[in-house]
Amino acid sequence: LKELMQTGDAIIIYESPFRIVKLLTDIADIESERNIVVGRELTKLHEEIIEGTAEELKNDFSSRASIKGEFAIFVSGAKKTQLSDESNQKVAGKSVGELANIILNRYPNDIEVLGVYAHALYNEGKFKESYAVSKNLVSLPAGSRDAIFIHIKNCIALKYNDEAWNYASSLYSKDSSNSEIIQAYIDVSIRTGRNQNASRLINSLLSNSPSSLMKSFLYYERSYLQGTEAGQLSDLRSSLIANPRNSDALFRMYQIYLRRRDYRKAQYYLKQVISLNPSNENYIKLNSELESLLK
Repeated sequence: LKELMQTGDAIIIYESPFRIVKLLTDIADIESERNIVVGRELTKLHEEIIEGTAEELKNDFSSRASIKGEFAIFVSGAKKTQLSDESNQKVAGKSVGELANIILNRYPNDIEVLGVYAHALYNEGKFKESYAVSKNLVSLPAGSRDAIFIHIKNCIALKYNDEAWNYASSLYSKDSSNSEIIQAYIDVSIRTGRNQNASRLINSLLSNSPSSLMKSFLYYERSYLQGTEAGQLSDLRSSLIANPRNSDALFRMYQIYLRRRDYRKAQYYLKQVISLNPSNENYIKLNSELESLLK
């Protein structure tokens, strides 16, 4: 728990009534002022949603004569809104997006929960819904840089290329050393046909011994600039050597082998994508279509 909270990311936890006080006590001991939303018996008759600091909620539940029901606890992020569990696993039978939506019904203007909701919708492949949320976030005075990143991703997914470029180029002009900004800038450059610009930047960064995650990203992006399928596969393999969990590179491998009609290899890569994104209905549907082709 301490390690999770030290990441500064938002966390959603499922807990029983027998351990809720201990959990809140542990959170308060780590960081008593961290904001928390506790949901009890969500979507049921006796639903209860309470918001406060870790210390306040610990005292609230410690004073109760009895505690019943199942609990979902949203622990706010200390630095930026991002899901700690990127696999988007379900909690109490509900996805992170569904839990965030329940909280938003009570607190519709909670910027942090809106950020979590936008990320969750994007991870589930619901780009239009995520775009609507992220568009609202970036228009708010208190909107974070992370809100801009998820909005750029949504713009790319929906092919709103001009809008994506406006946000990415603006960020890059202000800070060209931030790794997340660099990634957004390269991604959008390629999507908007600024290939020469992207190629120069990618090759420059690769020559400077980047981190494994950055190297994986750079090879993945460079695969789009290769003129031959062999070149694309070479860069994608380099991307996956640097980071075997690069979902984008895995999905692109699936697409190439699907185009080749090598359905077994296509499914090999698609199943890895699904293991990293188990709630994405689009990927699950693609796998079902592959199963039909393999029969």
